[in-house]
Amino acid sequence: MSNEVEDAIKRICAHKGVVGLIVINYEGIPIKSTVDNALSVLYAAQVQQLVDKSRTMIKELDGNNDLSFIRLRTKKHEVLVAPDKDYALIVIQNPVETSQLASRESRRSFSLLRIFHRVLQPYVHPPRAVIVAS
Repeated sequence: MSNEVEDAIKRICAHKGVVGLIVINYEGIPIKSTVDNALSVLYAAQVQQLVDKSRTMIKELDGNNDLSFIRLRTKKHEVLVAPDKDYALIVIQNPVETSQLASRESRRSFSLLRIFHRVLQPYVHPPRAVIVAS
């Protein structure tokens, strides 16, 4: 992965409460992780199923819509998922105590995921040549 991607991962992981980060490919295989391998594989498999089911549900409800983000909060952690066509970014973080902090942290986490998406996009979808006929 490029230095830009590595920098984005470091920025996300530096945020207070972030436990780990996993990038998975479209098959649900971890391609980058800051947590141990067993946990990466476990999260990757489960999140891939969740993304697939969520996408199906959204497409059935509105054929013109698509899944852009999942935030799953449990008693122990929050799992933030930013799926794309070719990969998904998973961030595991400790839940924030108050709703005001949760709202601020959510916006910050989401903006970091958007930064990561923007940085990784050229590597996943290389620019295509456009030919204009005159």
